[in-house]
Amino acid sequence: MLTEDHETHSGTFDDATPAEEAFLNKHARESKNWIFNKRIRYREGVLEAGEEVAVMGYGSKEPDPEGTAGAGYRDMPSMRLRISGSANFPPLISDDISTLN
Repeated sequence: MLTEDHETHSGTFDDATPAEEAFLNKHARESKNWIFNKRIRYREGVLEAGEEVAVMGYGSKEPDPEGTAGAGYRDMPSMRLRISGSANFPPLISDDISTLN
């Protein structure tokens, strides 16, 4: 649920670019029917460093593999927050201003 930052398309007389074709292949899709190109719209939203976002999902703490370990055996390792969901309720992330207020 990101604000759209970029949009392109492909269709009958407009072949998919190599980047669009790679994206479709990654998701087991094709840009062509039997003979003609499919009409496809590609939309992209980007989360930038420092951008304010809203997140909804299940949160749990886990040890941070990039964090520092405690100095002694009683010290806790660095932790990080993991956001997850389920098949019916996937995690949602939005940079849309209306969801942040």
